[in-house]
Amino acid sequence: MNVIESTLFYESWLADQTDLQNRRLEVKHARMASNPFAFFRGTVYRWLQRWRKECGHLHNLHEDVLVAVGDLHIEYFGIWRDCRNRLVWGINDFDEACQVPFTLDLVRLATSAILAAEAVEIEVPRDQVCHLLLAGYQDGLKAAGAPTFLEAGDRGELLAFVTCVTELPSTYWAEKFNDDDNPEITSKELQRGLEDAFRPAFPRGSTPVYRRQRKPGGLGSLRRRRYMAALKRGDNDYIAREAKALVPSALSWLEMRPAAISLAGTLLQRIVRSPDPCLQVHDR
Repeated sequence: MNVIESTLFYESWLADQTDLQNRRLEVKHARMASNPFAFFRGTVYRWLQRWRKECGHLHNLHEDVLVAVGDLHIEYFGIWRDCRNRLVWGINDFDEACQVPFTLDLVRLATSAILAAEAVEIEVPRDQVCHLLLAGYQDGLKAAGAPTFLEAGDRGELLAFVTCVTELPSTYWAEKFNDDDNPEITSKELQRGLEDAFRPAFPRGSTPVYRRQRKPGGLGSLRRRRYMAALKRGDNDYIAREAKALVPSALSWLEMRPAAISLAGTLLQRIVRSPDPCLQVHDR
């Protein structure tokens, strides 16, 4: 099965799992064709399909499997405030959580770093990328998964890296509130149960604005339904929450599991971290 056949097969399966926005399909394919890193991000199903053949020795290195991220790449990392208002660095996307050997996540993360560097024309030795990632993984095991708090004194370089945002807040919110890309809708037009999921994020008695997101930033879940709720508090000052449809991992497609469910919630319950209180799983 070539990559075009795989893509058609996977997209047909995905349409059976959730209500998709077909108008975004051409946009997704065009972005995937822009460079190898974008293609890599949008084709985790193909990665899983080729993994055992191309990296069978790593797949079989350990017979035990765990609930892994499954689609780990460098853009799956970010920052959040935990329940004690501490700034935390870590993985913030679990859409493709699945049961695989830990080696899959490590190899995919290393591959993403190499492809991303090539996309922006940064020369970096591949051996160095792999060495640093493996050393970081080993350090994480030794620390028993202790979270990375960016406000600690020894995290100055990482803190500077993630806080050097050049985009103006006004530009960011103007894009979010663009009626062509993200039209305003009423609460009755939300998917069932979403208004109840959004409500705890906003002050009692407030009335947030709801929008259907037609132009989200990600590639892997570009066609899935997404919604935003936002409440303006001042100039360029908002409380905002997003919700997107959750589907089973592409591994369920590959193994043709008829009654598969997403393991994102399972991974969030088991993972050792200082959790993001705003990242939650509600039904699908």
